[in-house]
Amino acid sequence: MQNNKRNIIYEKLKDEIVFLTCKPSQPLNIKKLSKKYKVSSIPIREALILLEVDKLVCLIPSKGYYVSDVSFLDVIDIFDFRMFLLEICGKLAVERITENEINKLELLLNDLKKEKGFNEFVKLETKFHHLLSCSTRNRSLIYTLEHLRNHINRLWFFVKTRNDSYLSRVPKDFESIILSLREKNKEECIRILKEHAMEFIEYVKKSIYNKS
Repeated sequence: MQNNKRNIIYEKLKDEIVFLTCKPSQPLNIKKLSKKYKVSSIPIREALILLEVDKLVCLIPSKGYYVSDVSFLDVIDIFDFRMFLLEICGKLAVERITENEINKLELLLNDLKKEKGFNEFVKLETKFHHLLSCSTRNRSLIYTLEHLRNHINRLWFFVKTRNDSYLSRVPKDFESIILSLREKNKEECIRILKEHAMEFIEYVKKSIYNKS
């Protein structure tokens, strides 16, 4: 029961941090969080420890927990690692994905095409990537990609600018990914995944430059 409470609070806090409801450097007071979620301090502390492992919060001695800062350089390091993982993801997804999973990807794509709100667009894009990684049937890969995705989405919400040229490209990339999965084309799937990742980095660079 205690673990269940911890996991629920972990997921709620993670979403608030990733989607910037909790701002970078914001203090996270355990007593206030206990009152907010109507639980004791134990599951709050346990959830914060998990978030610290995820590098979404940091513990400052004698001060307490704070939301971690958003760092573009850290995300560049993450993308270097993620590029390697995307190659494995593309290969395994082509080999292991089911027809039902491909159909679910198509439904997500249809929702993505119709979505006009920035926040919901990002969430749908995230669901697409999560379902794709789940199709690999590799738990370590799924966990690692999801962990990296949290930091990528924080940066996306941090710059939060609607670059229509980039956002309009996302559904096209996803259409190509689905086609490569149906055709069992590993090389094409890997290529598109890597190009999609590089497009995001360029999008973020331009967004940061335009804000400065």
